[in-house]
Order: sequence, then C-alpha cells, then structure tokens
Amino acid sequence: MTLYGRCGRTHFQRSAMAALKELPDLRILKKSLTYLSQLPYKTHDESVGDLLSMLEDDQLPFPYQTAMVLETIGTMHPKDAATIASRIRTFAFGSNLRRKRHWLVVQKAIEAIAAFPYHPKYVESIAVYFVQHEHPLVRRAACALLMRDIGKNVRKKLDNLIYDADHALSRLALYFRRFTIELQAGADELNRIRKSNQSDFVFTRQLPQLYALSATTHEKVASALTEYIQKRSLTRSTKIRWHQQALLAATGWASEDGAKTSKQEPSGAEST
Repeated sequence: MTLYGRCGRTHFQRSAMAALKELPDLRILKKSLTYLSQLPYKTHDESVGDLLSMLEDDQLPFPYQTAMVLETIGTMHPKDAATIASRIRTFAFGSNLRRKRHWLVVQKAIEAIAAFPYHPKYVESIAVYFVQHEHPLVRRAACALLMRDIGKNVRKKLDNLIYDADHALSRLALYFRRFTIELQAGADELNRIRKSNQSDFVFTRQLPQLYALSATTHEKVASALTEYIQKRSLTRSTKIRWHQQALLAATGWASEDGAKTSKQEPSGAEST
C-alpha cells in the first residue's frame, strides 16, 4: 500500500476504505488514509464522499479516528469541492455550532473547513465562536480561520486578539497582524512563500498566511501577492483555484487601475 500510494495506483482504494470501517489500529488508520490522499485527484470525489458518509453514519467511535479522517479530507482535492465545508460543519458542529465534540475533532474540523471553499459569513461565524473555545489548540485553529474574513474585519479582530489572556493565541494573532500592517514583514513572508515548495499540499498549508497578506494595508504587498498568484503554475485542484480567485479578488484594489484612483483599500475589496 505504501508503494502503490507513492505511485498513485488505485488498486487498494476499496481495500483501504474497507479497513477503515473495521475499527483499525493507529498504524492501519494512518496508512489507509495516507494511501487514499496520495491517489490521483480524479479519485478524491469518491474517497471524500465515502469518508464523510462514514463520519455522518458514526462508523468511527473514537475521536482520534474521526480527527484523522477530517485531517485527511482537508488535504484532498475533490472536483466537487463547494459542498465539502458545509458537510463538515454540519457533522462536527450542527447548525448552531453548539454540538459537543472532543476538542481534537473540533480542531481538525476547523482546519479542514479552512481548506475548502466556503462563504465568508459562515467562515466568520465559526472562527468567532471557536476562538473562545476552552482548548488552546482549537482557539489557534479558529484564529487561523479568521484570516479568511474581509480585510478590515481581519485587522480589527487581530487587534483584539493580541491582548488575549492566552499567550500562545495572542502571539499567533500578532504573527498574522504583522503581515497585514507591516510592509517589510509582509514582503519577507511573501518572499519566503515564493521560495517554498509550490505543491498544492504546501499551498493549502500556507492559506492562513496568504489570506493575512491579502488583508494588507500596503499596495506593494497586495500587488506582489497578486503577481505571485497569477504566475503560480496551473493546478488541477478545484479548491486551490477557488482560493486563488478569492485572493486575487481581495487584492484587486491594488491593481494598476485601482491604484490610479486611490491608495487606500476601497469598499469593493470587502466583498471577498
């Protein structure tokens, strides 16, 4: 399975799903999920659908199993990506976000939602609610999800979080806040991203930083981010293309035409 996964061979796809339904130990759980995530993107719709159905039918009784499945879903690239975040939210939190789940499940659900297309108002409601969660790792995941909000809202929320009593959360908020207001910090981070691995997996992991950069107050950073996204190699991932368009829309105010009329972020940039 390890070899076939690295080669992208689908021979064990059904076997991996069958193993997951048999209460696998940690080793088999990891191997099966890793194998499914390594298969070609054309198989991901079926795999993600089966994994979500498995969660919704409560076939995995232990929180660590559910959390690892959610983590794997976040790394996959189904063609029909638009409904995935909504299904994850309904399963993990319910319609009112008050369903009680183990903190690890909540953390991985938030991280998985962050990887998929989702309307900004739903993203904001999840992030704002869980940034007050009792567990620190859930709060940090929610902080990263906050970067998906509109530029001015991102900066306002970060301004509040840097004074949070949770020192780790306040430091994370300060880390993101620097990208939104400091020219040099934003330029340095974007330069680091340019030099990093350009795979879809790494791009997904860098989404919080990219969205923080898209909330910048500096035209040079916004323009450089636009240029980076436009020059990035084409991807077969639907969800990556969606994020690229969202980032371009967020930095559109810094385009050449927009720069002629204003040096400030216009209201149109707030619709992303």
